[in-house]
Amino acid sequence: MSKKARPTQPGSRESGLDARLQLLRNDHSSPSLTLAHEAIDLAEDWLKAGSHPKRLARELLSMHPGLAVIVNVARLLEEEDPDVVRSLDRLRESLREGKACIAARLTGQVPPHPTIITLSNSSTVCEALFHLRAHGVYVVESRPVSESLQMAERLRDRLVLAGEGAAVHLIEANTIGNVVPQVDCAIVGVDTISRSGAVLHKVGTLPLALCCRHFRKPFYAIGHSLKQIDHDFDELPSGNGVLETQIFDITPRDLITQIITERNTGSGDLPA
Repeated sequence: MSKKARPTQPGSRESGLDARLQLLRNDHSSPSLTLAHEAIDLAEDWLKAGSHPKRLARELLSMHPGLAVIVNVARLLEEEDPDVVRSLDRLRESLREGKACIAARLTGQVPPHPTIITLSNSSTVCEALFHLRAHGVYVVESRPVSESLQMAERLRDRLVLAGEGAAVHLIEANTIGNVVPQVDCAIVGVDTISRSGAVLHKVGTLPLALCCRHFRKPFYAIGHSLKQIDHDFDELPSGNGVLETQIFDITPRDLITQIITERNTGSGDLPA
């Protein structure tokens, strides 16, 4: 993933870094891995500017408390490791390689050229569906930020324009009971994986998992291992002035057929 052009403001490097920090804080529609790459890029420039890493760590921890990947970048900054720049670079490479590895691990779990239902906007899911050469994809509309529209457009670009002949449909959430019987399985991304294997993801994930359970359709949750945390969810995260119950829900482990990371397939790589 190439680095994006970084916005600056006239006057000082610090004001430019703060402007980027605010852009990251206000972004609730980009995939979590995109936000992670932005956080890593910002952290590197923050350190080069001589700004204190713990201040950035505090900002990252408060802005997206539901995104484990951002929280784990912040934890890395809190350690004040003298080799932190190299650690951030290794982390960026792991995130980049992880998507391809997860897509490969998913192969064999689903039939060839599957018809899939998904939701939200996940670069990992997009990579997996392209790798699987999905025949059809139903993307469930997710509110309030409507990032599923971005996902549908991205899939059309990759699947349809690549000549796969796939049909990509953006559907309303209240139609999933009619659509799930027609698909081979559901594949969703994750924002956080708890110690027990429960998944925090965009609102609508839990109803989709329940619908898949009713119709006996496999439900796969896929994401980088950096999205794992070492505790269970007591409640939905809160922060950043956003009503998080409008953005996230929690799907328990027993509704998930398999959790797939770049490390393993299933739950073997989850903390005990």
